[in-house]
Amino acid sequence: MQLMVLLISVSIMAADPPYVRVEWPLDLALELSRSYKFSAVEVDETGSLIVAGDESLLALFDDLGVPYSVDMDRYWRERAERERMKAVPSSYFDPSTLTSWLQNLVASHPTITELIQIGTSVQGRAIWAVKVTDNPGLEENEPELRLIGNIHGDEKSSLMVCTDALEWIVTQYGMAPEATTLVEQTEMWFVPMVNPDGNNSSTRRNAHNYDLNRNFRGPEGHDPFSGGPSPFSEPETQAIRDLTEVMGNRFALGLSFHSGAACFNSVWNYSVTAPADLANFFSSRTGGTPCGNFGGDCAIPSANGLAEAYGQGCSYPGFWHVVGADWYVTYGDTNDWAYDEWGTLDTTLECTDSKTPSAAQIPTYTVQHRMGVINYLLKARQVIEGIVTDAGTGNPLDAEIVVTQFPQVIYTDPLLGDYHRFVVPGTYSITASAVGYLSETVTDVVVVADSPTVVDFQLLPDSITFESLRSYWPNSGPIDINANNRIDVIELVQFL
Repeated sequence: MQLMVLLISVSIMAADPPYVRVEWPLDLALELSRSYKFSAVEVDETGSLIVAGDESLLALFDDLGVPYSVDMDRYWRERAERERMKAVPSSYFDPSTLTSWLQNLVASHPTITELIQIGTSVQGRAIWAVKVTDNPGLEENEPELRLIGNIHGDEKSSLMVCTDALEWIVTQYGMAPEATTLVEQTEMWFVPMVNPDGNNSSTRRNAHNYDLNRNFRGPEGHDPFSGGPSPFSEPETQAIRDLTEVMGNRFALGLSFHSGAACFNSVWNYSVTAPADLANFFSSRTGGTPCGNFGGDCAIPSANGLAEAYGQGCSYPGFWHVVGADWYVTYGDTNDWAYDEWGTLDTTLECTDSKTPSAAQIPTYTVQHRMGVINYLLKARQVIEGIVTDAGTGNPLDAEIVVTQFPQVIYTDPLLGDYHRFVVPGTYSITASAVGYLSETVTDVVVVADSPTVVDFQLLPDSITFESLRSYWPNSGPIDINANNRIDVIELVQFL
């Protein structure tokens, strides 16, 4: 009997019944479910009915001659998820337990992770980053993403949402397509606990009694009242700064996890009038009321934008959207520094209305945010991207990139010359420029949802001599006027 074969084939499985695909046309399978009053799990991408393979139901299928097969892919995915959930901590991480947890996670997945100490807190505690990508020892042409949590020490749910996303991506690699895409097509940097001293004492500020999220260098400096004596005076903010300014990571997208509310908070945080990438987040700054627990108007997410992506994946009750300064103004926060100085589209995610809900709620709210985080990160594939090189040597250039409709400058990776600029679907003009080179603009660049559009640049030196062109002749080069893949004598004469 088919049931006997099935039971033998799944004898190593857990007690939960496997999922089964009914191998009948969908209309017949649905009529069968109505007649015998059994529930389907879903209709899969092939148009087949999926059911839980309870022994009694499979016996019915055998009696009726209904063909079916075990959906093994789904079974192993869900079994892995059950095992993963067993490892969800029953209490919040402190600096010591987080260190052990990260070490174990990386040791268990050494081919796609690297644990790096990026700094040390005021009181000497390690600040850890986990780099996640399919080739962690190599620099590759792919968007770089940064996720940080617990910059306010008493906002501990931010830490747990960050670590949950990290663990899900790492453990689901090769099984969940979203995790596999992220690992193979991006480079992610997770810093779950920016403020280990504050976490240890359950206080908002660091051991110098400064608010670290007011200690960055924003467009108008930092907050001189709570943010320390000067921007980046604190070792914790220096660690985040140096991921970009010393280690050379040019982050396309960022998420900064906080708690004490439940909302998506975009740049700018210091001004309600400064121009920004509003359309890449929101179609409108105002919308329906009430907005969260502050009673104002909510921002309306743009179609295929970052706010929509997160919102569609987030199931936390009452989650809302806002442009930062429309909520309250801050100076010297992570978002404004990253966007102002490096063009990173960095977003504050307020995870839970309580800063540190009871530990029993950890499995609930982490799941409520997980797909929001994943959706947001996957938007790193909806970009204009390419490589900027010297037209003569082919060497990568440290260049500036501007999409005309969004004036914020982004920068190429200094090693590879690659760039990745998120935009909502549309038609754009993009300009590349570098010191000592002629700028180049490409128009009519079309971006569609959830796909990259490649625009490479080969920049000419801003002063070209006959000597600098000798290497091209008789091959093709920057003045191949008649497009015959070589530079002819007449072209050299015309140029000179």
